[in-house]
Amino acid sequence: MLRGFFDAKYDELTQEQKSDFVDLLKEEDQDLFRWLVGQFEPEQIKIKNMVQLIRDYQKQSNDKPI
Repeated sequence: MLRGFFDAKYDELTQEQKSDFVDLLKEEDQDLFRWLVGQFEPEQIKIKNMVQLIRDYQKQSNDKPI
């Protein structure tokens, strides 16, 4: 999911969104998984927004989950 999003959308992101994506990657793997599959929501707004962008991309592209 992350690789597909990165390959398809990273270049289209704003500088702020790119920074948020990098910050997202610094999070614990277990948290990333839970957020991306919708088990939990991130507390930080910028991380929550990035997770939503990735989820939306996944739904639109029918990319395989993580």
